[in-house]
Amino acid sequence: MYASQLGTSIADADGELRLDSTEYEQILTFLDTVSTEGLGTRAEYLSPTDVETLDSGKQVFYPWAIWFDFAPQQLLENTSGDWRAMPLPAWTDGGPRSGAMGGSSFILPKDGENSELAWLFYEFLMFDEAGYSTVWGPNSVYPEGLNTSIPSYLPAADPTKPLFQPLDALGGQDLWAVATEAGSQIPGSVPTPSWWAGAVDYLGNNLQLMLDGSLTPRQVIENSTADIQTNLVDRQ
Repeated sequence: MYASQLGTSIADADGELRLDSTEYEQILTFLDTVSTEGLGTRAEYLSPTDVETLDSGKQVFYPWAIWFDFAPQQLLENTSGDWRAMPLPAWTDGGPRSGAMGGSSFILPKDGENSELAWLFYEFLMFDEAGYSTVWGPNSVYPEGLNTSIPSYLPAADPTKPLFQPLDALGGQDLWAVATEAGSQIPGSVPTPSWWAGAVDYLGNNLQLMLDGSLTPRQVIENSTADIQTNLVDRQ
């Protein structure tokens, strides 16, 4: 998310590793500072420990994707209604205040018995107004609409035509307006390399070692770059 906000990613458009960069050093230094100065919660995402810090008011800033909003809707009892969505703080004056933290994937097996019909159904759901209005709008499963994501199709993500309603868990905030504006400001990206998921075994583990106090941000970058290049990129 932070890398996206800064206009970079773990690999460039040609699939070349670019972890060793000013942007990643800035991100890791920030996370290291949060850890060493005791400014953040270190816990598994929405584990009991994490939820306790949120519901007790100990933690009040949670940089995450839009789907975090299910926490105040379903998991938080004491602080539900106190939370609000906001753009990320900018890293530089006038810099981007949005970043992508993944997305959704749809897999349609090419040799499936009804693969062509499956594509037509997907196309209807994502690109036809009747389809995406049904997906994100009020329905029997989500009476106020599906508010844990927004469409990537620009005509469907119209800030003036909300598909889901304001959230009581966010104090009645119009999350649709916030999310569509944020989505329009995310810097452009490049294709995700096939080895991307495997990088967590190196970058993710080294990041945890940094939070333990065992590695510096520079060491995380150097060690992860060497390991990812050797074990993932070069083995393609």
